[in-house]
Amino acid sequence: MNAQPAPERPEAARDRSPAAEPTRHEVAVARTLGWADGSAARGDYAAALEWIAVIESIDGELPGEYASKRQMWIDEIA
Repeated sequence: MNAQPAPERPEAARDRSPAAEPTRHEVAVARTLGWADGSAARGDYAAALEWIAVIESIDGELPGEYASKRQMWIDEIA
């Protein structure tokens, strides 16, 4: 029986280290922001604001563009 060499793994698979993986917290934040965006896309701005309030209560601040999104969503409700 001739043993075939193992196929070459893609570069990304070889370089995966625990540090490259998102933390559970980062995954949770990303999901929560996704839920906020989804709520806003459906026109449920109150729910979107509630989702980002969760992030603010845990992290103390909003990432990136979410401060401006919050203001847009508040304006949509007003």
